[in-house]
Amino acid sequence: IGVNSKVIVLGDPSQLYNADAKRQGMADALQKFFIKEEDKHVAKYPDIGYFEFSIDDCMRSDIVKTVLEAYS
Repeated sequence: IGVNSKVIVLGDPSQLYNADAKRQGMADALQKFFIKEEDKHVAKYPDIGYFEFSIDDCMRSDIVKTVLEAYS
C-alpha cells in the first residue's frame, strides 16, 4: 500500500469458512481492529473505519433484497 492509499475490505462476519476453525476471516478482523460497544464498532487504531450496510442499501433487484431478508 502506497502513500495516500486506502484499502477497503468487504466481508460478512456471519459467514463461516470452516465450522471447526478458531479464526473466521472478517469476524477475526473485527475483533482485532474494533471494540464492540452497544450497536456500533469503535476502532482501536486511528485511521480505521467501519461501515455496515443494511438491506435498504441494496441497489439490485427486489429478488436480491428478498433473499437478503430471508437470510438475515
